[in-house]
Amino acid sequence: MPLSHEPAPSERRRRQGRRNDDPGNAFDDFWDGPANRDNDRAAPRPTQAWSQPAAGAYQGGAAAAGPTTGAYRTGPMAAGPRAGAYQAATRAGDPYAADGYPDGYDEDYYEDEYDDYEGDEGEGLSRRRGCRAVLVGFVLLLVGAGVGAWFAWTWVQGEMDPSGEPGDEVLVEIPEGASTSDIGHELADAGVISNATVWDWYIRFRDPGEFQAGPYRMRLNSSFTEAIDALEEGALPPNSFLITVPEGLTLTQTLARLADPEVTKDSGFTAEGLQAAVADPASRSSVLPADQRSLEGTLFPETYAVEEGDTEAVVIQRMVAQLDSTLTKLDMQARAEALGLSPYQVLTVASLVEEEAGTDQDRPRVARVIYNRLAEQMPLQIDATSCYIKNEPGGCKLSEADLESESPYNTRNRPGLPPTPIASPGRASIEAALNPADGDWLYYVLDAAANDGSHVFTADYDEFVEAKQRCNEAGLGCG
Repeated sequence: MPLSHEPAPSERRRRQGRRNDDPGNAFDDFWDGPANRDNDRAAPRPTQAWSQPAAGAYQGGAAAAGPTTGAYRTGPMAAGPRAGAYQAATRAGDPYAADGYPDGYDEDYYEDEYDDYEGDEGEGLSRRRGCRAVLVGFVLLLVGAGVGAWFAWTWVQGEMDPSGEPGDEVLVEIPEGASTSDIGHELADAGVISNATVWDWYIRFRDPGEFQAGPYRMRLNSSFTEAIDALEEGALPPNSFLITVPEGLTLTQTLARLADPEVTKDSGFTAEGLQAAVADPASRSSVLPADQRSLEGTLFPETYAVEEGDTEAVVIQRMVAQLDSTLTKLDMQARAEALGLSPYQVLTVASLVEEEAGTDQDRPRVARVIYNRLAEQMPLQIDATSCYIKNEPGGCKLSEADLESESPYNTRNRPGLPPTPIASPGRASIEAALNPADGDWLYYVLDAAANDGSHVFTADYDEFVEAKQRCNEAGLGCG
């Protein structure tokens, strides 16, 4: 078989041949075996060169006669350097000689070239993989940092502006010489803000300046902006205190609260002084009809600052003025006319909503039932009106005599609104009375399934009876 078609020697054998001092030993070791190798070493090689076959011998013509395979291995070779185990020169008469390496390089050279190329390619691939790993790691680091920053900023935002509405008003005393950082700790301790540490950083960026010492009106669960706004309004006079009048109190209950020493502290308010203040014409609301003497429903429920030296009349007039201000902001006059009612009548409806609705969602629905019944000239049948005249607000047990009473507050058998409000409605109930929900409901009763103070609303009497029965079976007092 021709030389160029023989299987390639192993890498170890080729490299061993290249390391041998005699460049011909590798060729001999590969082709001759031990016996012939000894003979070759014993007989020196002739120096006569082989003849180069004509180029035409490879193109269609018969190949020139050449030596036998044995002669091919042991015959004379051309003088000159040998290229390792494979000779580049073409042997005369060998039809497969062209399959050798005519460019003067042996197979080991090409193997080395390939090895070098493969090494360079592997090194480049490794380098690219390393760069890719660094890039991926850097991207993951950026993503992680971004996610962490987003969570951190979300948390800070929650501390600066907590969820939910501001809570009740409280009085916070800022001591003399307090820094803005000290103020933050005072506000956090009072429940006005949630985090004094975040406050310190926020104040450094905003720099609102200094605040004077003294009592401040603040709200629980305030944002940092709301807290700073309250501080910028300035401190109350020394020895001031706050008094809160809740929604739904009657006039009698409100006056009793203002006369309570535990509530008004050292104000010195008395029941007599409060009654005189109520009778003062200066204490009348702008929505109160001229023929109406009672201030029921016009003392707006709110938290008020009572300063040192304030009298009962000052506090009562402050409460009435707060109602008028709130009604003006709500555009009471125009919106009441759109409902076909006077502002005082809307205030009366709002007092009924305040007493009847158990949840904020129910307020506009209760208002709608009241308006629907008024339009149908049906008695409102709101027992809270009868409890009011019995001076038992907040729920009472009505007798048959109460239900058959001819009192104008008995809405069981009398159509229309009661002559006055039955309590002091808050802003939410006033807004519900001005903006009732859409619906054809005529009845409502406590929802036994929910049992959370909410009501079932319906326009069908039979559905109402069934819901009322479920309410009674649940023991919710739906008699």
